[in-house]
Parts: sequence; structure tokens; C-alpha cells
Amino acid sequence: MDSKQTMTSNLISSGRLTLRMLRYFYAVAENEHFGHAAEELNISKSPLSTKIKELEDALETTLFIRDSRNVRLTPTGELLKSECRKIFDVMNASVNNVIRAERNQNNTLNIGIVSSAFWTNFLSMVKNFKTNQPDCELKFIEMSPAEQKLALKENRIDIGISRYADTHNISPLSSKKITEEKMCVAVSDEHSLKNRKVVRLDEIRNEQMVAMNKNQSDQTDLVISACLEAGFHPDIYHEVKEPHTALAFVVSNQSITIVPSSFKFHKWSHIRFLALKEYIPAGLYALYDHKSSSAVVHKFIKGIA
Repeated sequence: MDSKQTMTSNLISSGRLTLRMLRYFYAVAENEHFGHAAEELNISKSPLSTKIKELEDALETTLFIRDSRNVRLTPTGELLKSECRKIFDVMNASVNNVIRAERNQNNTLNIGIVSSAFWTNFLSMVKNFKTNQPDCELKFIEMSPAEQKLALKENRIDIGISRYADTHNISPLSSKKITEEKMCVAVSDEHSLKNRKVVRLDEIRNEQMVAMNKNQSDQTDLVISACLEAGFHPDIYHEVKEPHTALAFVVSNQSITIVPSSFKFHKWSHIRFLALKEYIPAGLYALYDHKSSSAVVHKFIKGIA
């Protein structure tokens, strides 16, 4: 071991260089501001400044050029920021491997799922899977599609269950269709269209529409694209996080909404579901990381798809 390696080893083993110091440094480097970094880390500014000074002393270098308002990285600071990214990536990958191995060994699956999946025949598929794989433990966690994608990347879940709209631009994740479904229109039982069985999109062009929040799901963008193809842009009256909330607006006859057709299998008072002439896909899909998924993940995908 050369002198530089020995010095680095001594810094770590002695506790003069810690992971906390590096995380504090990285927060300041990203924000270029001690106050903002302290808020992000949920600590006061004073201990943050102290840790950065300790890090600079341990490395015998200056990492930031400070002025009265902001801070800038020195060339050495830029290098450390780049190295921190590598360190955090390696650590996260290593921890994820351990977590994944433990779940695989215990035959456990953490599954993120949109609440509307329970209104389809998905539960029957799960029951059949459990019959064939009785030793597999399934843990369901209700999450929006956006939350599922993040949780998959952070290895907090093994599989996500979302709808067709949220299967695009998901690299490095993969998707597999598990149900076939299309969208329909939900209106109040006092609405002028209440007795129609089928409607065209252009027949609702003047209606106010409640839609899913775009930060939670890509479903609204899919609906808007379909409306644009029909020659109009929908009047989005309100965005909601949960489909139950959208249907509450419909009941009050303030607006309509476009939802997966499986919603009609749940008993909703004062709501009529009308088929759409246009086809807007709404099937359920399993989202997962094909490369790093365990054997039990692939069993589940194969068993229900």
C-alpha cells in the first residue's frame, strides 16, 4: 500500500473522514448555498458549516470559495463532487443487492399498486398465483405510478402495477401487460348524456373535465392526446390524486371524467358509465427492472401475465 492509500485508510479508520461529511458536502455543492443545503438536510446551518470545515481540514484542501451570499466549488471541490456521485452510486447498488438478496431468499415481493387495480380481475390473478406459489409472500403498497417508478429505482419495491399510460419512457424499467381494458366516460345521473350507451369524444368537447394529476400519472396526457386527435383540447376543470375524488365531482354534476372501464364494476351511486367510441387503452401493466429482478419477480410476472 502506497503512502496516499495509507493516508486515505487512516482518515477513514480514524473517523476523520465520514460518510456524513461527504453527504453534507454534496448537499452544499448541489445547492451552492449553505442555508438551502441545511434546509434540505433538515439541520441548522452551524453544524453543517462545522462538518464542511472538518472535511476540508481532513483533506488538507479548500473545497468552496465563499462570499456573502453563495458558495462556489474550487477545482478540488468539483473533483470531490464527481467522486461523491460514484461513492453514493456504489453504496446504493451494494445495499440494494443485499436487500434484493434477502427478499429473494425469503420469497417476498413488495408490490406497488394503483388503487384502481383492485376493481379489475387482478385479485383473481393474484389468488391463482398464490395457489401455485404458496410460499411466496406478497406485500401490496398503494402508490401512484410516479411513486412506483421512483420506488423501483430505489429498490423499495420489486414490482409496480400501473396502467398503460404510465408504461412509456420508463427506461431502464420494463413493462408487461396483465389485463386488457379501455377508457370510458363517467357522468352524473342528472347529465344530459346519462341515457347514452356510447359517446364520441367530440360530443364532450364543451364539458368541464376532472382529470388525474399530471405529476402522479401520465393518464391525463393520454386523454388529452386522444381529445386533440378528435379536434379539441379538453377543458380540465380540476386535477385530482385519487379517482374517488374525480367521481365525487361527477356526482355533484359539476363535471365529467374519463376513467378505466373497470370502474363500472364498483357500485357508484348517481354515476353512469358510458362507453367511448374511440379506443383509449387503460389495461394494467407490471413494471419491473428486468436486469436486476430476482427469480421470484420473474415467477410473478410469468404467473399473472
